Amino acid sequence: MKQDRLHAITLHLSCKGKTTAEELAEQLSVSVRTIYRDVETLCLAGVPITTENGRHGGISLVEGYRLKDGCFTRSEMTSLAHFTSGLAPLLRDTPLGSMANKAAAIKQESQDSLEILIDLNPWENHPSWQKVVPSLRQAMKRQKLLSLDYLSLKGECTHRCVEPLQLVFRESHWYLHAYCLLRQDYRWFAISRIQNPELSSKGYHRITRLEDAPKQEAFSTPPVCIHLKAQKDGPFLCQDIIPHEAWTPMEEGTMECQFYWPLNEWLYQWLMGFGSKVELIAPTNARKEILRRLKQATQQYQ
Repeated sequence: MKQDRLHAITLHLSCKGKTTAEELAEQLSVSVRTIYRDVETLCLAGVPITTENGRHGGISLVEGYRLKDGCFTRSEMTSLAHFTSGLAPLLRDTPLGSMANKAAAIKQESQDSLEILIDLNPWENHPSWQKVVPSLRQAMKRQKLLSLDYLSLKGECTHRCVEPLQLVFRESHWYLHAYCLLRQDYRWFAISRIQNPELSSKGYHRITRLEDAPKQEAFSTPPVCIHLKAQKDGPFLCQDIIPHEAWTPMEEGTMECQFYWPLNEWLYQWLMGFGSKVELIAPTNARKEILRRLKQATQQYQ
């Protein structure tokens, strides 16, 4: 138990930097006196920890000190190997790909023994990954502007010139975070909807542009209050997003609930998949959008 606590303290200091004995005590559920004894033990073991008194004091590792590679247990390395296995084929020539390959080479346990498994492999054979991503990475590496055609969710294609900043994996999809010269703002581009990427001869400074990016930029639209009405079995269909306890029985035998979610494409497709069993009451503009989509789908099948 103490060994695990010593390891946790060292990891915390390595990742977070300076902290206080009170913060460590709260995190590890021990007394402040125990933390000071553990720090003394680490110092005797050769871990270069410094302590400073005063208002801006605290506990920290000597600047430049890094943990050795052996800090991971066999079980932790196995979990890391399986977690990163989906990245290896996608990012072969990057530090992430190299890390995944190294972890895979020393993993000991069976995948079946893991409690959690994250699989990114479907992206390996995605056409956009094979055709688009090499150009995006080359643009970032050489710091060259990239021209591309972008297909919106409404089927509208626009030509853009962008400064590529990062490849980002969020909400089960890969995106390009870039500065768009057409919009004169930072944008997220779904990689699956990027077409005809071409490098330009004009350059840009990637790190400077990244540093100027908004620190708390919203990835999706702000959440709004969603009001739903459902038939008797409707709440069970929504269980993956809305707990059954959140629904309120109504006099006419239906059930209603309210929750917050962005008005995005995923929400519209999710609601339309319930057919007549779940009805969107509010907001009104989202209700009108679903009605428009249903009419469009009806015309297609007439």
